[in-house]
Amino acid sequence: MALRIRRFEESDLKSLHELLSDEKVMRFIEPPFTIEQTRYFLGNAGLIEDPLIYAVEDENGVFIGYVIYHDYDDNSKEIGWVIRPQFWGEGYASKLTEQLVEKSCSERKSCIIECSPEQRATKHIAEKHGFTYLGQYDGLDVFKLDHKEAKMLTLHEPTLEDLWFRQSMMADPETMSYNHAWGGTIPFPEDGWKDWYDCWITNHEHHRYYRYLKNAADQFVGEIAYHYDEKRSIYVADVIIHAPYRGNGYGGRGLELLCAAAKENGVTVLYDDIAVDNPAVELFLRHGFIEEYRTDEIIMLKKEL
Repeated sequence: MALRIRRFEESDLKSLHELLSDEKVMRFIEPPFTIEQTRYFLGNAGLIEDPLIYAVEDENGVFIGYVIYHDYDDNSKEIGWVIRPQFWGEGYASKLTEQLVEKSCSERKSCIIECSPEQRATKHIAEKHGFTYLGQYDGLDVFKLDHKEAKMLTLHEPTLEDLWFRQSMMADPETMSYNHAWGGTIPFPEDGWKDWYDCWITNHEHHRYYRYLKNAADQFVGEIAYHYDEKRSIYVADVIIHAPYRGNGYGGRGLELLCAAAKENGVTVLYDDIAVDNPAVELFLRHGFIEEYRTDEIIMLKKEL
């Protein structure tokens, strides 16, 4: 799904008015606009030159709505979107949120979303993308994503002695809750560390890759890995974030780093088979993976690198 965020143009008048005159769209914003109000909003009010509101079109050049992107305070950007009803339920709001979050990441600013308590769809998008609910201010629910630290993740090749961290993650029920379909926690006794280390780190034979994720505070926060599955002739990805560090954008950033490492190592396509009820499916889809097939138990995802 390719969405283009651009400046408004005079030719957007008709489509913009269809949006701003729709009662379903405007019920949380303003009373529906007349054509005169829309024309004034677009022209005289300076929307064409407005650096804070941008038009959005799909890959075919069809106008689907607009986004808001402006300074909330010195450290945060407020983001928002208004989408034409015929495009609701197509995943555009999620994609726009992802694009605006990435833009604010490049500017090293956190993201804020404000919405009416009745805007359940907006709240769902905020929560799905890792925003934290801050509370209600002036009658609006406020959500924040502080992703600056996530961008500062680094990869760490563990030593044999560092495997205490992997042991603690594998033994933690909350961290391993995603693995409930395959038994939950996984024993990783110390007397097996050496063999595991030789296989994954020392003698990986370019078929296995494993790294810790380390944050700006020099803490291990998770792991990323991929391996070659000989039975299926595919490379399979793995990203785990230790439960105490979830909600900071580490999962998405870790997946980005894993894809970059795999590509650098000559892998052209990366797969992951995820349990159907695992929320990580959304994370992978937001980062360019597509669903290849599904069964009653798993969803097979893949990304061309």
